[in-house]
Amino acid sequence: MKISYFINQFHSISINGRYIYGYLCLMNVISSKKAEQLPDELNDIISSFLPTDRLDLWQNKADEVLPPVVLNSDNKQEFYKFVSNESIIHIREYYKSQPAIILDVIENIIWLGLSNLYCGFNSNHTIEYIKDIIELMIKEGVDLPAFDKVKMLSVSERRGWGEYTEIQKYL
Repeated sequence: MKISYFINQFHSISINGRYIYGYLCLMNVISSKKAEQLPDELNDIISSFLPTDRLDLWQNKADEVLPPVVLNSDNKQEFYKFVSNESIIHIREYYKSQPAIILDVIENIIWLGLSNLYCGFNSNHTIEYIKDIIELMIKEGVDLPAFDKVKMLSVSERRGWGEYTEIQKYL
């Protein structure tokens, strides 16, 4: 199957469906690279995008755990207002010890969630992040998750966002 055809299928998938697919990609990368699992604090923040209608609160934490933010040595304790300093230290150590592809996928997942936050649904805002994740995986030789896991998560649900759900249902 051509990669462009595969990526174009995501135009019919809700933002939540794309987010879930990105998360499944991350789990495949971690498994493929025999890397350490996500720290609980980070996993909780990433996973909490799906079941909430308070994405403003999710954004506060997500902004603080983006890999470039956490790894920026200029950010002092006072910079972090929504994630505990202890959690940031733990996440920073995790990021420092992981292959670059894991950080790239995490960053793309978070940006996928952030990209449509304060505007009406626009498929092109989030399609680029899922495309980047898929291309990274192909480049690294990591198997893609089955598209079947998200194909029913339609863009017609909740004005493009998709229904509230829990990520564990798709693992």
